[in-house]
Amino acid sequence: MASYCPNAVDSILNKELTFSECQNAMKNKEFLRDFLLFNLNIIFNVIRTIFEFIFENSGCLLFCVFVSFLFFVVYRSYVNPLLYKKELTEIGFEHIAKGPDRDRRISRAQATRRMGNKIPPPYPNGWFAVAESRELKVGGVTAVDALGQNLCVYRGEDGVARCVDAYCPHLGANLAVGGNVCGNCIECPFHKWRFGENGACVSVPGVENAPKGVSIKQWPTVERDGAIWIWYDAEDRPPLWNIEEVPELDHWGYRGRNEFIVSAHIQEIPENGADVAHLNAVHSPSLVSSLGEKYPLLYDLIGKPKLKNTLVIASPASQGELLPTTG
Repeated sequence: MASYCPNAVDSILNKELTFSECQNAMKNKEFLRDFLLFNLNIIFNVIRTIFEFIFENSGCLLFCVFVSFLFFVVYRSYVNPLLYKKELTEIGFEHIAKGPDRDRRISRAQATRRMGNKIPPPYPNGWFAVAESRELKVGGVTAVDALGQNLCVYRGEDGVARCVDAYCPHLGANLAVGGNVCGNCIECPFHKWRFGENGACVSVPGVENAPKGVSIKQWPTVERDGAIWIWYDAEDRPPLWNIEEVPELDHWGYRGRNEFIVSAHIQEIPENGADVAHLNAVHSPSLVSSLGEKYPLLYDLIGKPKLKNTLVIASPASQGELLPTTG
């Protein structure tokens, strides 16, 4: 900085320059040009050094990237399986304009949607997975909101998972929020009432005999394939069938899953999967199909995808004989 202020005395006014005046004198075009060139030179040298380092150690860097990717795959596969969730509740309401209150207007449109006169039951009868087996430890309690119900799922000291209604019949406390597992019973967090394996009240503090006729609904529960399933029936009938064990699953490992939240009746999900005819009409061609049309050689390597829709109908004249019809 001294080179830009060579004289400590102003030759015209014949007086000494102050420090601030010397700083002002430094702010000239020559100084700014040198300063800019100096910084550009530093940036250029840093970039050149980085590229030289990458070029000289490219093999080592590629090995580190490969090891890191392999570690990530193993970690995601065996330690922390991948769980991919996607919100798709806006599908079917694209006509609603965007705005700060769009979510509220979509909710209003869903509530006022015309349902028609042939509506299936809200939930079909069957077994439904409501919790992961690995997430419910012995003595653990978890709250589940499913099938239009508020449920309490717990695991007794015998290791068996059970499911009951969430609310205590005494004063309505939520057993899944602060409730405790005592043996194979679930205990209410408010007044310590206990309900046994069949849902009946078995103990009340300060009372020698538990009151008769006081119980909480107990849902038929089984554990299969790493999940806790409960039986739902619109008419409260006992299970009409059981979930069979699949021996092959003992050799499988959990590697993650995808979850998609869709605003639709549950029956529409399997129907959509079986409706092959809508693929070409609704969905755009895949990347493979587009490349295959542009480069026909790919079809020779991977084959050309073909979609075939087969409709099976019953013929009244043949007393229920199934006739395949291709469309």
